[in-house]
Amino acid sequence: MVLSTTDSPYFEGPVQNVTVQVGRTAKLTCQVENLGHYKVAWGYKGTGAVLTVDLQVITNNHHITIQREQRSTWVLSINHITMKDQGWYWCQVNTSPPRSITGYLAVVEPPVLEGGDEDVTVSSSDSTNLTCHAHGNPTPSITWVREDAHNIRLSPTLLVKEVLGETLALQQVNQDTAGSYLCVASNGHPPSVSKRVKVKVNFAPVVKGGKGTMWALVGGTVSFSCLYAAHPTPNLVWRRDNNYGSHQLSQESFTVTLQDGHPPYTHNMTLKMRNLVLTDFGRYTCIVNNTMGEADVSTVLKQLVTTTTTTTSTTTTTTTTTTTSTTTTTPSSKTTMPPSRPLFGEYDDSAKNLTAPLVLHTSPDVAKGVRQKSSRGTTSCSSHRSPPSLSVLTLTSLSVLSFTSLFTLTFVPILPSHITLHTVTLVLNLTLVPSLLALTLYNLLSVFTSFILFTKALTFTVLLHSLLPQS
Repeated sequence: MVLSTTDSPYFEGPVQNVTVQVGRTAKLTCQVENLGHYKVAWGYKGTGAVLTVDLQVITNNHHITIQREQRSTWVLSINHITMKDQGWYWCQVNTSPPRSITGYLAVVEPPVLEGGDEDVTVSSSDSTNLTCHAHGNPTPSITWVREDAHNIRLSPTLLVKEVLGETLALQQVNQDTAGSYLCVASNGHPPSVSKRVKVKVNFAPVVKGGKGTMWALVGGTVSFSCLYAAHPTPNLVWRRDNNYGSHQLSQESFTVTLQDGHPPYTHNMTLKMRNLVLTDFGRYTCIVNNTMGEADVSTVLKQLVTTTTTTTSTTTTTTTTTTTSTTTTTPSSKTTMPPSRPLFGEYDDSAKNLTAPLVLHTSPDVAKGVRQKSSRGTTSCSSHRSPPSLSVLTLTSLSVLSFTSLFTLTFVPILPSHITLHTVTLVLNLTLVPSLLALTLYNLLSVFTSFILFTKALTFTVLLHSLLPQS
């Protein structure tokens, strides 16, 4: 209420309410006009205590100060605010009766978490509750999230992004449950605060990576790998079994790396073997064990052997004067491709002998498309027939020409003159023209036959050259 008289003090306006965060300074302002010889006092309504009179501080609270700004403004300052300072404050003039106005000081406190980061260990298939407590003004709300932003597995069938409340209940935990969880407290007054709870899940090893059967050459290099997950930290072993016995490989012979992007505790164990010798072939087993159990996978390494087969081809060319024989020896190239790999877990009877090599035979002539040698010792590259004989066509054409000439010489002189020209023309059209056409066809067929013979001779020469040893 604003009081106003011409000869007594009055308030220019109300005391403005103030909201201040814990630890900071609050200032309450009171404006009094026409004060005269009267004095201004500040007090705390919560306890009824008088804090200041005029410019004097009369309380034992060292956080209180008083200032007079200009002529009519009185400022009460409270430093290092605590929650106890929250409440109603009055500004009073010592008239009779006293005149006063009030204002409210609101103190807010950002969230404060109780306790720090912690670790929780639980066995697979068990359940656990994570708790988080915080205070502040107003009362903070609490949200649970995973630090890696993955969904929270509340049970085998329920996945959620976040959980509200002080308690996070995890049911029937497994490997996917393991990880760090954040408890985030907020009340609308920054900053929000959080703490980390790391959940460790103990479970038996899980191993993947067996390849069934692998093939390699003596002197070659091969790598084995197995992907495993286990907690607590497991013991790792690579073991080789073959006809020479069982041998556990030293830890210096393999490497272990953490696998990002996989479920927690997932690692890859890699064994690399160089310059293989006969004793290196056999069954390789990756063994992972801890207090919760044991798991393993195996891969059989077999020797791959290639053999070189020599094929001899003989070509005989005969003329009327000389005979030439040519013998060509062609070594085959190595073949290092093993047979198709069986599916995981499938082994044939030969797998019982883990060091039995695989022998592959190759024939270079078959690979190149060359036919096998005949029983007479000659190689037939391709079969062909002789061109068809055209002697009948030739004799027929010559006979027609002879008959035409004889007819012309014999009958033309004795024929009447008025039919001689017509007759000769008719005879030529009926006999000579077909004969000429027949001779032309014969020449064309002869040229075509010569072309075929030339092509086959060229093909035979190229094939013979390919069979000769290259320098």
